Amino acid sequence: MNSFLICLTALGPICLIIAAGYAARQFGAVREEDIPRMNAVAFRFFLSCMCFYNVYASDLSSALRPRLIAFTVPGVLIAYGLSLVYGILFVPRPEQRGVMIQGLFRSN
Repeated sequence: MNSFLICLTALGPICLIIAAGYAARQFGAVREEDIPRMNAVAFRFFLSCMCFYNVYASDLSSALRPRLIAFTVPGVLIAYGLSLVYGILFVPRPEQRGVMIQGLFRSN
């Protein structure tokens, strides 16, 4: 039940915002041509403010774990190096190498 409450508190506000946007669109409060401008404001202004606030309010002393960083940085560099070597050796066309290297390196 605890996991359900955590999920509800995380997803509840998002669902309410989606429902409010849907209702505003259905009742004519928002026109079709207003949507791209609203998206631009949300992503350029509000997202920037939220990211700044999250970094400002975070407790870096508990988030910084030197052993984890010491493990992941070499792992990322090795993965990038292997992707780079594979791209140079096995991708014949230079215009496709960057795409292949990025695809190999950033894959999940």
